[in-house]
Amino acid sequence: MINLRNENWVVKHIEKPIYLMVNHKWAFIIWEYNKIKKFIKEHACLVHVDTHLDDVPELVLNQNVILASTPQDLVDIVNYEQGEDRYEPELRMDNFIIPSFLRGTIQDIIYVSNPENKKEATTKEITVEDMSEDANELMLFKCFKLINGQEKSISRFMGVQDFISKTVSFKEKQHEILDLDLDYFNNSLLYRTADLKNEDVIFSDLAALKAYTDWDLITVALSPDFCGEDQDCLYLLELFLKVFDLNLSEFKVWSI
Repeated sequence: MINLRNENWVVKHIEKPIYLMVNHKWAFIIWEYNKIKKFIKEHACLVHVDTHLDDVPELVLNQNVILASTPQDLVDIVNYEQGEDRYEPELRMDNFIIPSFLRGTIQDIIYVSNPENKKEATTKEITVEDMSEDANELMLFKCFKLINGQEKSISRFMGVQDFISKTVSFKEKQHEILDLDLDYFNNSLLYRTADLKNEDVIFSDLAALKAYTDWDLITVALSPDFCGEDQDCLYLLELFLKVFDLNLSEFKVWSI
């Protein structure tokens, strides 16, 4: 059922608002589709549990992404192909968060980074202040113009247990999105190389995330090339399904 080489592979649980995907870029499409269909409200809080920040801001320059308002607009974003006479940044696995932040789908971003992956853990995230102050950067200046006057926030925690221990309070009536990349559980700095966390640690972190709140939407990226080999990715997926009391047979192929 799972084709880890198919970057357009996306499935949804038949009853619950839980999505699995190979390529993390689909999270943007899923969040925005759920907002357009009014399954979630605007101004949600995103908890992004991932080795990578995925906060490249370049899609602010793509007006088709920033102004998308219908399911067909989302289809067009996915199917976009660069023409010889024009270039616009494409939706990718590292730039899908900031557009939803700018569009108002997400009001607050909480990054939960893997402290054991030293290279990524020391990467500085883009902050709201960066968007406000660094007007010499065109992309950040455009970001600032879109969020000017809005009460948005970006915060970061080093590890699931750090996040859990701080007991973050969500805003009243704010929808809560859990966005998990399975590569969070891989400590390796090398591409397609695994140094997975201890299974007890993985179970503990997943259980803590599951119990933290009644999530309104969950998106899970398999990111096989960053989990190690394919078997490592499938192993992590198996643990996620087990902790969240899910079965892969309960998921069906999803399309807009």
